[in-house]
Amino acid sequence: MSTLVLNPILAFTQGGGSPTQATDHPCPIHWDLRKSSVEARLNGDPNSPLTFGHLGRPATDPKLDSLDITCGMLEKWPIKVRRPEGIDVIDVLENIRKTLLCRVSRTEFERFSKGQQEKITAVFVERCNKAQDPDKARENGVLRLDCLLQHTIFAGLSVSLDKEKTCILTLRRRQQPQN
Repeated sequence: MSTLVLNPILAFTQGGGSPTQATDHPCPIHWDLRKSSVEARLNGDPNSPLTFGHLGRPATDPKLDSLDITCGMLEKWPIKVRRPEGIDVIDVLENIRKTLLCRVSRTEFERFSKGQQEKITAVFVERCNKAQDPDKARENGVLRLDCLLQHTIFAGLSVSLDKEKTCILTLRRRQQPQN
């Protein structure tokens, strides 16, 4: 198996942040997956959006034309990134988002335990109530994003040791607002 190296901006790190910046967030970017990838920010500076200089860089070295991304919370729905001219950081972020915005079928929903169904439904109702158009959000149904429950913060990717051209998506639980 050839050695695959992730672009540091996408990489999960155990110590948090980047080697030059100490933080409790395990990735150089902060992105709540409930929001567009345009909302991703450099960690430590909420006013610093990712630039084309970040987004247009290759996602991996060597540059790949296909990349699979798995996540324990989304094992039924692997994320497949394909781009013949080579995958950039923006392609990874956009494909994660696109996968999460897919509707969950009734059959898929019924495979969850009753307890999980209740939790997912609560997240779905909360998302709909906060939407600009709650009726349209309800019409669109439960999304894969809802199945993440509170784990919607991108914490980075790790290269799979078992499968070629595969990365593992790590998520973090979002902080609850203080009352």
